[in-house]
Amino acid sequence: MRVLIVDDNFLALRSAKRLLVDSETFIATDTATAIEIARRHQPDAILIDVQLGEENGLEAVLPLLAASPRSAVLVTSGDDGFKIDASASGAHAWVPRRAWPQLAGILSRVLELLHEEQRERQQQ
Repeated sequence: MRVLIVDDNFLALRSAKRLLVDSETFIATDTATAIEIARRHQPDAILIDVQLGEENGLEAVLPLLAASPRSAVLVTSGDDGFKIDASASGAHAWVPRRAWPQLAGILSRVLELLHEEQRERQQQ
């Protein structure tokens, strides 16, 4: 699995990278870099934090999907107050920070569901 992790917190980046040890991971700390990496590497999944310093990660969801249409975009934050906004942003899933110990499994399941949905659309 190829995963782009977008976060401005270096401890969070290191933690996510450790949790995804069996995945090829790419790192970005801002949305412009994330969009370029997504365009170039077409990751299977993109995990983006809501609060990226001065930037709002939710505003990058649609540009990320435009750059890498087959990627699953998952929004994360330590603040559950962003859950509804994450859904409205066009993201495929919400992953609270407290669920990160299961991050690899969550990413795999979201990708599985997206692939099932794509197959169903193709059969229609």
